[in-house]
Amino acid sequence: MWEFLVERFRFTLLIILMIVLMGGFALLSLPREASPEVKVPFASVTTIYPGASPVDIEKLITEPIEENLSGITDLKSMSSGSSESMSNIFLEFETDADIKDRVRAVEDAVSQVERSLPDGAEDPIVAELNFNNQPILILSLSSDLPHSELVLQAELLESKISEINGISSVELLGVRDKVINVSLDPASLTQFGISVTEVMMAIQSAESNLPIGSIESNDVSTNLRFSSELELESLNTLIVRQNGNASIYLRDLAEIRFELEEETQLSRTSFQAGKPQNAISINVYKGSGGDIIEMVNQIDEIIATLQEDELSGTTVFASLDSAQDIRDQLRDLSLSGLQTIILVGLILFFVLGFREALVAGFSIPLTFLITFFGLSVTGATLNFLSLFSLILALGILVDTGIVITEGMHSRLDAGKSRRAVALETVREYQWPLISGTMTTVAAFLPMLFMTGIIGEFIKHIPRTVVMTLLASLFVGLGILPSIGSRLLQAREKKVSWSERKLNGVRETYRNLLDWILAYKRRQTALIGFMIFMFFVSMSLPALGILNMTMFPPADYYLFFIEIELPKGSQLSETEAVVKEIELELLQETDIESFVSTVGSAGTLSSGDLGTTTITNSHLANFTINLKDDRERSALDIVADYQERFIAIKGADVEVIGVSDGPPTAAAIEFKIYGDDLDLLKVYSDEAVALLESIEGTNNVNSSLNEKSYEFVMRVDHQKVQAAGLNASTLAQIARISVSGINAATISVDGKDTDLILKTSSDTDIQDVLALPIISPTNTFPLSYFVELSYEAAPSTIARSDGDRSVNISSDLDSGVIATTILPEFQEKFDPDFADGYRIEFGGEAEEMAESFASLGRAMIAGMFLILIILVIQFNSFKQSLIILFTIPLALIGVFFGLSAVMLPLSFPAFIGIVALAGIVVNNAIILIDRINKNILEGMTKEEAISSAGASRFQPILLTSITTVAGILPLALSDPGWGPLGFSIIFGLLFSTLLTLLVIPACYQRFIKHQELSEIQDQ
Repeated sequence: MWEFLVERFRFTLLIILMIVLMGGFALLSLPREASPEVKVPFASVTTIYPGASPVDIEKLITEPIEENLSGITDLKSMSSGSSESMSNIFLEFETDADIKDRVRAVEDAVSQVERSLPDGAEDPIVAELNFNNQPILILSLSSDLPHSELVLQAELLESKISEINGISSVELLGVRDKVINVSLDPASLTQFGISVTEVMMAIQSAESNLPIGSIESNDVSTNLRFSSELELESLNTLIVRQNGNASIYLRDLAEIRFELEEETQLSRTSFQAGKPQNAISINVYKGSGGDIIEMVNQIDEIIATLQEDELSGTTVFASLDSAQDIRDQLRDLSLSGLQTIILVGLILFFVLGFREALVAGFSIPLTFLITFFGLSVTGATLNFLSLFSLILALGILVDTGIVITEGMHSRLDAGKSRRAVALETVREYQWPLISGTMTTVAAFLPMLFMTGIIGEFIKHIPRTVVMTLLASLFVGLGILPSIGSRLLQAREKKVSWSERKLNGVRETYRNLLDWILAYKRRQTALIGFMIFMFFVSMSLPALGILNMTMFPPADYYLFFIEIELPKGSQLSETEAVVKEIELELLQETDIESFVSTVGSAGTLSSGDLGTTTITNSHLANFTINLKDDRERSALDIVADYQERFIAIKGADVEVIGVSDGPPTAAAIEFKIYGDDLDLLKVYSDEAVALLESIEGTNNVNSSLNEKSYEFVMRVDHQKVQAAGLNASTLAQIARISVSGINAATISVDGKDTDLILKTSSDTDIQDVLALPIISPTNTFPLSYFVELSYEAAPSTIARSDGDRSVNISSDLDSGVIATTILPEFQEKFDPDFADGYRIEFGGEAEEMAESFASLGRAMIAGMFLILIILVIQFNSFKQSLIILFTIPLALIGVFFGLSAVMLPLSFPAFIGIVALAGIVVNNAIILIDRINKNILEGMTKEEAISSAGASRFQPILLTSITTVAGILPLALSDPGWGPLGFSIIFGLLFSTLLTLLVIPACYQRFIKHQELSEIQDQ
């Protein structure tokens, strides 16, 4: 096949043209996004029951739903949190489960229990959790206009954005809808002897829309429907009770107001250190696939057009812009790619010459175009990881081109014809290059089958790299020899400066190699020393010299602040803390803008989970954007504010930076299981105190850390029964008094509007106790039937797989790892657990162990595949194992190198180690293949090794240097993924130098005469 392409140059040109056209069209059509879409097997069930305590939520909502969910197949784990007014249940399924099918099963299970949920509880919301279901754009609108006018502007912008193709939903935050408040007067209810429930039934019975059936009219069957709809204007004259000729109207019992709903959230923005203004946020979500940059460009055009007219005078800016992220990543990675191409080209130019550099460099764009086509065919997107993988592979893919070009270069200098040179070079190197490429593919390929969220996230790396390597093999063996046979030519017998220097280094190397080969004890000493260094390097993490983490924090333009006051704090109290933090942020010159939200529990909208309907008056958050030309890194700014905000009294303030990679758990996380909340509180307090005493921990939290207090009304059932009533009626009356109830939905100006039935505002506990309870015989105050107490209650009740638990978590200081903190904690934490109580550890330490174990299994599988390829190539276990010996040599360089530059052994670094296993063996393959060929040509073992080392010195050194040069810009450009690049760089440099010495020593020491005879027989 390769010979055919060399001899049919015009056909080769047509193939090149086809690659350019197909790859170019594929590149233009690839959707661009910030991160790859990660499908995870998670679902949630959220149920709102306004006004209910955590204990009631657990008993009435969480437990019944959990019981129905527990029988779903493929369910791996189930956890829940019951807090005031809300139940959240999170389900994790097996990795190979069909998440869409499992979500349908959850919906079916929840629908079966809906009827048994208490009146007043909203319908449970089932949602598939997707880490990509985050806004691609968050816009903030601020102005001096009244709130109602700003809302109209936001709704106009929302409607325009919704029309863009690919936008799945647009969400407005900070908007107060209008409602109809019907405020009952307890005195009037007592005067007329009318109960709260009677008023509610009167309102609800006035609303009726019912299909009656169909009737025959003029031989035509026509549907008949009964319609009775309330109108805002008719509420005053709604009859609640008819006493003979006297009517009691709703206006006689209540004040009816059409007004903005109660303020539960406040949002403000500051742009370029300006005074914070009231704001409305717009969250924009995209559907699956789609080009984020194109969508955001269209939104920018819409905003620019509207600001000329309808939005004139209103400030609109993006507090989060995924399109800008992608543009920055494309720019940075493209710059890294350009630097790589220039570095590789310069190295090839100085070592081989201009034409040779041109031919070898030609493989880069061709290989990338083939890869773009492959990505397009497989439905991939152009995201950070795929771009990262392309540039990572760039440093590797040129190896094939270098070996082919260098082989043709040396033969042309010997005076052979260009066609013969091309054919001879392909014949000599095709199998070593195929083996070398396949070993690298074998190292990456098992990563495709890693499990869990991490596996889903990183699979884009092996997929892209494998495509690129296979494409480079085709280009190197099929295209370059044909191109080289036309462009390369023999040079004048003139030795360049670089060749003289290289020849001098080669001669020094050969003398050193001959010195090692001369005596067996020198070979043994060298091999033994390398084994010793391997074990020393492996001890660096245990000694704390080399830190470990999952994903290191990144110098990102964005960070968040989460604020929590004691539960029960008023919105105004939380706002006061927010204003204090705003003043601090306004002094920071590196901040471009920020958005503060009072009354929200999270930095981003909860989307379809429904949690934004809950008032969290004790919570607040900030989203802060930093300037591009900032003087300090985001890491320094986050650390500074984290230290500074500790001094804020009465509030827990957490400053959160952004890390690369998928979401991960807290650094330390564990659960204590048991039934008794008081006993769980004792154990959790002991655990929290111990964690806080260990140096290196911060933000230690417990789900039972804070107790809230509640009034409890205990019913006297004898009095209730004697009055002809029941407890549920009393509870409903009290609930309407305190929380109100959505009694009906009325159309006002074409818009559905909630009618909220409630007793007069500003209700205190005495007002509740004085509520009139109308019985068939008399009227009583509510206090007649209940006994009031004031009791402590948990703010959240956590459950895991059906059992109560307390969740304890802790973050760690920079440079501190969980594997150093956990052993100390486990040694000191020794409570006398009662029967039925236990502790289970999780968090980043567990995730790290699982992910590293999964990656370790991938590495073992890759090494086994590499061994198979090597045995096929060399038909020798000894030679194959000698080649594999280069892998631990590489680890020595990785561990010492990362320690020297103070980079952590992170998950990306471990990916680099796995990739390194396939890269470093390539040099040994080329070297041993040349040794075997020399033996076949009649050389002695010592001569064959010495000659092979000298002849392969230049291509081995050149491929290693170009690989390092190719990856170096990438390693320097991104601190989060830099450890991956540096792992390959340090490992490759160290293993290359030692491969040229240790592999020959191993060959000389362990390959015996019998095996040499087998080589000669072959």
